[in-house]
Amino acid sequence: TLSVASGEKVVIQGPNGAGKTTLLRVLAGEQRLSAGTARVAGLDLAAATASELAAWRGRALGRVDQHPFQMLRPELDVLGNVALQLRLAGTERLAAEQAARRALDRLGLGSLADRRPEGLSGGEAQRVATAVALANE
Repeated sequence: TLSVASGEKVVIQGPNGAGKTTLLRVLAGEQRLSAGTARVAGLDLAAATASELAAWRGRALGRVDQHPFQMLRPELDVLGNVALQLRLAGTERLAAEQAARRALDRLGLGSLADRRPEGLSGGEAQRVATAVALANE
């Protein structure tokens, strides 16, 4: 049993194959529970439908994958990648672009807005993925 309070920070550590990534995927609603229950940010993950999970992820969850380039659409520039998350959550185009620019600026990434993911270093991609995760606040 694990309970994590709002704002509390938790470290998940263990050897390869211990299930760290699986646990995080379950908690993000990307992988179904094989047993038990999980409630995250007010949603019962075991009972939620696929569409409920998708809507919940869009409005309540920000996540940075261990492979940040997998989170970024290669056909979009950095600004477009951040704005895409907002658009998927229903934000109008102009408002999404403005919010995306603010998210990039907060992380000191405004100068990367016009760059494509393939032109980013690994560290820059990780920071852009963080901006994507934070875009919905």
